[in-house]
Amino acid sequence: MTTSLQYLPGLKGAKVTLDSPPGPPFYIPPKTWQIVKLDESANVADERDIADGLGPGYVAGKFLCQPAGSDDQQKLACMRIYKQIPTTGTEFQKPKIRAAQATEPHEPLELGALKAFKE
Repeated sequence: MTTSLQYLPGLKGAKVTLDSPPGPPFYIPPKTWQIVKLDESANVADERDIADGLGPGYVAGKFLCQPAGSDDQQKLACMRIYKQIPTTGTEFQKPKIRAAQATEPHEPLELGALKAFKE
């Protein structure tokens, strides 16, 4: 199920500095980017979804970025961020209840595919 609630508000115009580890499989030189456009897609989950093994709810944010403070505004990059969101119906419950929903980090399919491609 998807929702129109915003989980990643206020990021347009934000500056993000990427600094990857120096080793393989990826190395990206440190650079600061400014978010110029944001699109997010939320996949909410309720208790039944989780019991059925569908995993927790999450939001996937897609960002269009350009170099911050640069004259080269034609250069663009894309960035995606995933964030786990509370189970439906628990959004306003105590932090202790929501914290118990937290799971180990999940590797998105496209990241696994990129790693395999880089090998």
